Amino acid sequence: MQATFQKIIARFPERSLVLRSGSVTRYIVLKTWHQIAATCAVAVFFLWTAIASIGFSWNHNERLLVESELATTVASNKAFIAQLENDQKNAYQLRLSFDEEVTKNEYLTDLVMDMSQSVAEISGHQPPQSVQDVGAWLTEVAGDITEAYKTQSTAMEMLHDTMTATLAKGFATIDGTPLADPEFAGFSPSFGAGGPGHETVKFGHVFERFQDRSNRLMILSQDWQALRSMLECAPLAPPVDYYNLTSPYGKRRDPFTKKPAWHEGVDLGAWPGTRVRATAPGTVTFSGRKGGYGRFVIVDHGCGIETAYGHLKKIYVKKGAIVDYRETIGEVGSTGRSTGPHVHYEVRIQGKPVDPYQFIKAGRYVFKEQKLAVADAK
Repeated sequence: MQATFQKIIARFPERSLVLRSGSVTRYIVLKTWHQIAATCAVAVFFLWTAIASIGFSWNHNERLLVESELATTVASNKAFIAQLENDQKNAYQLRLSFDEEVTKNEYLTDLVMDMSQSVAEISGHQPPQSVQDVGAWLTEVAGDITEAYKTQSTAMEMLHDTMTATLAKGFATIDGTPLADPEFAGFSPSFGAGGPGHETVKFGHVFERFQDRSNRLMILSQDWQALRSMLECAPLAPPVDYYNLTSPYGKRRDPFTKKPAWHEGVDLGAWPGTRVRATAPGTVTFSGRKGGYGRFVIVDHGCGIETAYGHLKKIYVKKGAIVDYRETIGEVGSTGRSTGPHVHYEVRIQGKPVDPYQFIKAGRYVFKEQKLAVADAK
């Protein structure tokens, strides 16, 4: 060890360093330990530089690795933040959808309860207390309503038969008169042979049968309204209470010329001064003298029906007067082209003369039915 140390010292003997500056010369002696110290310092410097370079290189790689990991972490965090924001948006949309569904359910609940209340009012049942009770409640109500519909349907069948019979009798009143023509009446009676009890139509549900009865009753009701309006216009009574048919409607032998002629009315012979009455309610459209008719009255009864009364001795009404059924409008006379006391009686439909005696005979049927009904009541 000592020998090694001596060798190292031998490598660094004392040296002189000459420094000249102009005429001045200076000598610097570099002793052995100065050289060793300087050499050690240089060695330490280079060693530190080498170590520092190695450390820097290692630290640079570590830094790159850390930066890469940091970039990866930042990217992951950005993706996480984006996913979090998207989840927040989805949660918001779900919340809105939930609120909408809640609102709809509340609306539907209110609607179901309101409808249940309406059904309760119609059926006479107490309404359900909550929406959970509606199902069982409706089952019970439906059963009761079905039974009620069955009962109502049976009652409607009976009413249908009664109305059919009544309408048939009413139509029989004008049967045989021009009023029975569907073109004039404006309707064809919906009744006919058979009746509800003889139907072969099959219905899938009691409500269908109920609807069918309702529709048929509605048609019968409309026919009855039309028939009743027509009967109110129909002149179904003779203009005098007691008379003798002296000349019918249609072809006849003219009492003056003795030649064939067309008679547009009927001549009803009666005592002079016998009251002549309106055969249906209406409005006087003519009152006064008119050629061969003598003293003449025309009454408009509506429905396109007019009646005319000729050869009157006196006239009790003026044009525009409203007359009631059987109201006196004049007296039997023989004015105008007449051979004796009588009333010339015409019935005109849509301005065309028709046979008045058809209406008088129809009126006899009505009055006969009325007398029978009174007798049955007694």
